[in-house]
Amino acid sequence: MGYAGNAKGTSLTLHNPVARAPGSLGTSLTLHNPVARAPGSLGTSLTLHNPVACAPGLLLGRLVRMVCWVGWFAWFVEAVYCGGVSGAFMNRQFTRSVETAWSARAPLRASGVTDALRLINGEADGFPGLVIEQLGDVLIAQVHEQGSLASRGPTGKLPVHRAATIRERRGKLSNGVAPACPPWWASRRCGSGATGDSECYLDETAIRQVAEEILRRTGARAVYRKFFVRDRGGLSRDTDTAHRDPQPWLGEPVEAERAITEHGLRYIVRPYAGFAVGLFLDHRDNRLRIRERAAGRRVLNAFSYTGAFSVAAAAGSAASVSSVDLSKRYLEWSRENFAANGLDQSGHWFFCSDIFEFYKRAERQGRRFDLVILDPPTFSRPSQGRRAFVLAERLDELVAGAVRLLDPGGEILLASNQRDLPLARLEESLLAAAGRRSCTILERPPLPADFAGDADYAKSVIVRYG
Repeated sequence: MGYAGNAKGTSLTLHNPVARAPGSLGTSLTLHNPVARAPGSLGTSLTLHNPVACAPGLLLGRLVRMVCWVGWFAWFVEAVYCGGVSGAFMNRQFTRSVETAWSARAPLRASGVTDALRLINGEADGFPGLVIEQLGDVLIAQVHEQGSLASRGPTGKLPVHRAATIRERRGKLSNGVAPACPPWWASRRCGSGATGDSECYLDETAIRQVAEEILRRTGARAVYRKFFVRDRGGLSRDTDTAHRDPQPWLGEPVEAERAITEHGLRYIVRPYAGFAVGLFLDHRDNRLRIRERAAGRRVLNAFSYTGAFSVAAAAGSAASVSSVDLSKRYLEWSRENFAANGLDQSGHWFFCSDIFEFYKRAERQGRRFDLVILDPPTFSRPSQGRRAFVLAERLDELVAGAVRLLDPGGEILLASNQRDLPLARLEESLLAAAGRRSCTILERPPLPADFAGDADYAKSVIVRYG
């Protein structure tokens, strides 16, 4: 049992929380297993912010029962305030989180390295399920599906973020202390007790507020919203149509394509040509690494997409670059990126092919390479008659095929953004493919600064074979 108080006028403080069975609605706030207390807190006082829901009309001093159906308060020292009780606190916390994310990227913005960067990086910046990227004078707001529920897209129902169970989370905490939840989460029950999962998400109003604030700070012309689902093949027709709408979510309509700059190179992006805009910003530093390693080398860029790695290699004086992708559209886009940088395309090749079919053909033709880029999708659903590509199932086959085409002293950059595929598994595959050849790990590139705080998101490794 506890009582409501407001020593500072912006908090809901519950003292001596004791778990009780769920009961009546109204002012009932029930917690299961409320164990943790903030370090240095007096007695058994525990300040709880936004425990699932706040009852309307909650009065100071009113006795309440406390519920936490996911058991978060067994380990959250400080969660978030309930909007019905502390809207002023929410506004301050909201502004503070945006300001922290903005300040963290100040060195990159000031460096002149690029005008394309990630400004909000989801949960790492306190905004679960929301990513905002800047592409010159355009912003892309990605609303991510993190849980089992599919995005409803333009219906207004947003995707959810599925929080890990407490058992899973504890392994990632420092001294068992978890960071506070952002105050603009909404919550939905999934599971129960201290081991249940929770599904949390930003509501429509919060997403819009974040986007408007970033729009104001950047002076961008428009914000285009994208609904990210893990299986793009299951994207609804309405959502796909929304991704191709020239009318932005916020701001004014802009041209269909523009070129962003990165380390002195230009890459064409298309804000409303579908979900994908043409460039993966997390590989900004890896593109520079490839450029610096490419001189005089024969380069293979598998899953080449719009050819950003290929452009970087060619700009680095590669002897030849072979770009392989199943999409003719993306290969044409790659040629346009070459042209945007004034790169002579003679001596460089663009193959519309399945990568495994390319491996076989290259072996028959005696093609050899000195540098291979493997940045495969987690999953892709090819045209009818072709086997679906599932990275977890075909990783070893993918790496082994590349190694067979690699001359002694050749290098491979292997990357993946599959969260449940750890770096150790990538390295294991690279080492296993070596056979009797030596395999030396040269570098485990960190994520760029604007992607920091989410180590599970993407990982890459560069190796050299003898």
